Amino acid sequence: SGMEGSETLLHRWLLRSRCRTESPEDADFFYVPFYSFCFQNLHIKAGSEAEELDRHNIELVKSLEHFDVYRRRQHIFHFAHEFWDFPSWEAHVGRSKIFAIEANPLVDARRYRPYRHCTTCFDSWKDAVVPGHTDLWAMQRLREQSR
Repeated sequence: SGMEGSETLLHRWLLRSRCRTESPEDADFFYVPFYSFCFQNLHIKAGSEAEELDRHNIELVKSLEHFDVYRRRQHIFHFAHEFWDFPSWEAHVGRSKIFAIEANPLVDARRYRPYRHCTTCFDSWKDAVVPGHTDLWAMQRLREQSR
């Protein structure tokens, strides 16, 4: 639900796409969902989220069979949150394509008060902003408020 729901919806849509291929040699792009919100809620204790998500996502990237120096620009990573759940993303996937809910994500949220936005994270030449998911109940509430 919420912004994070866009990751699931986009992943499901791509899995059903007519232009999807099972052959890595024929693929123009590789979509890599993180599902960080789900992983965080199921496997991480409160207070260590940033470090644990970073460690998890580094391992995920290292496990990608077709993520090499030549094809890293063919990979699309989806950051479906107002802060990107991969603190060291730039060192590991910075040259890849990013689908993001927030072009200027919150950074170091625990360290900076008020929060600080990263204004250089998003590269409009290679990245794309995708809309967050609006749940049915949220749409109904918005309709009620607009009357």
